Amino acid sequence: MKREYELLGVYLNGHPLDEYRQLREKLECIAISELLALPNGSVCRIAFTIESLSVRISSKNQRKFAILTIGDGSESCELPIWSDLYEQHNALLRDNQLLCAIIQKDVQEGRLRLQCRWLSDLTRDAQEIQLECQTAFDLAKGLAKSFAQKEKKRSEKAGEEGKKMRSRLRMTLDADLMRLSHILAIKEVFRSYPGAVAIEIEFVSAKGRIGSVQIDSAWGVEDHPALEKKMHTLRAIKSLVWE
Repeated sequence: MKREYELLGVYLNGHPLDEYRQLREKLECIAISELLALPNGSVCRIAFTIESLSVRISSKNQRKFAILTIGDGSESCELPIWSDLYEQHNALLRDNQLLCAIIQKDVQEGRLRLQCRWLSDLTRDAQEIQLECQTAFDLAKGLAKSFAQKEKKRSEKAGEEGKKMRSRLRMTLDADLMRLSHILAIKEVFRSYPGAVAIEIEFVSAKGRIGSVQIDSAWGVEDHPALEKKMHTLRAIKSLVWE
């Protein structure tokens, strides 16, 4: 099969991984073609052959890393092996080498990117591989979960801080369209969503600006999507901007 691949660039009469089908099942490896269906951030196990590789030097730290093209008979993709893993396993990184790995899926700008968390020679003792793989998999899953939780908290905190920065609601009302019913409706919405956001209401007509009303934060409103939605149903409101 190796000669077949060297001559044709594809495996026609089988794949080197076929001999390791049972071990791949015990390791719970998935096919590369299944990666796209997994949620972003998923940690999984794969087995593959190296179809080609390129060794490069990082411009930041001058350390070597490798970009592998890997395949398992179902699909091919790129797998970067960054400096730490490269220095541990560079002897394994050669064409047609059979490997198993723990990877984490990452999609950036619609493009699949894989992060390798653990790497091993698939032809080693099966029991040793299973033990090491399970230990590394549990660690990678734990780290991924912890990172996801931290990112969620960071995002929520950033959202709260961003929301706190919105301290004023500017409204422009068309006096030519304004009716008493509109004033009463606006008053009712303000009462329904009390908060600390100050309000500035500007009245305009076809002739220009008429005047404005300032409502300080002590009598302000809450920065709430429902408030904005209700306001946009009133014809007299020309614009509504949070600042």
